[in-house]
Amino acid sequence: IEARVAANKKKLDEHNNDLNEAQQKYRKAVAEADARIAQMNEKHTAEAADLRRQARDATIELERLRTHLMDTKKAVKNSDTTATKAASIHEKRVNELQKKEKKISEEYEDRISMLIKKHTEQTDEMRKKIFETNLECDNLKSKLTSMQMKDSPGDVQGIKQRALASLYEPAKKASWLNFVSISLALLMVAIAIGAQMELWSMDAVCSPAMPGTKLNSKDVTLSAPWWAPGDFKADVFGYVCSNRQRLTLYWTSGLLLIKDTNSKIVVEKRANSGLVKANYIHSMNRKGKIESIRAPWTELLSSSK
Repeated sequence: IEARVAANKKKLDEHNNDLNEAQQKYRKAVAEADARIAQMNEKHTAEAADLRRQARDATIELERLRTHLMDTKKAVKNSDTTATKAASIHEKRVNELQKKEKKISEEYEDRISMLIKKHTEQTDEMRKKIFETNLECDNLKSKLTSMQMKDSPGDVQGIKQRALASLYEPAKKASWLNFVSISLALLMVAIAIGAQMELWSMDAVCSPAMPGTKLNSKDVTLSAPWWAPGDFKADVFGYVCSNRQRLTLYWTSGLLLIKDTNSKIVVEKRANSGLVKANYIHSMNRKGKIESIRAPWTELLSSSK
């Protein structure tokens, strides 16, 4: 019995030792697990804080973007309203200018028609008076020839030749009077038209395009001065417009270019159409917006200033 008790006690001690070792391993494993859990908790806490900060920043950015979007929508709406209003104003202005131009053109056409009618009446009256004067002169010359032939029967042939020669003088005088009267009438018409089209100024004279020239779908190339023949433009410009820069205007596919004699671009403008005046160039884009720029040929050279 004692031997069995001793054996059992020995086994009990072994079991107790195994139990103690198992408890120590358990405590160690628990401590390691607690350490890992604490480390994971710390890591998760840091990640959660970082996520919360990112979420807060994202919320702030989202609110900023929402505010910016609202402001942009409001600005776009205001811009559309302003653009529509501006387009309506410009369209109204263009219509008014077109009506005014039509009215002025009709008035000047009426004036020109009146001048031509008056000139025709005056010319007919002058022709009638000239015809009556010529008849009277012919009668007087016939009487004078008869008297000369009676007084000098031996010089009949010479008297006839002098009489025939004198018949051509009234015709020459009448032709000259007709030419003068027609020239005066044309000059009056040219002055009336020129005053309307702003032709009587140095800016118009030295321009590459005639004032009133419209720039549309047709491509054009115009050199200063517009009124001189092509071969004489440079010489005429140097004589008449020596204190200005000679320019050439190009209009091609909605692009306006103005270059000097060295092919340097002085003006470059995109437009849907344009109108050249003596002092300004008016352009219109596709939205109907009209812009006006000072014509570069109006500027005097620095030496002449």
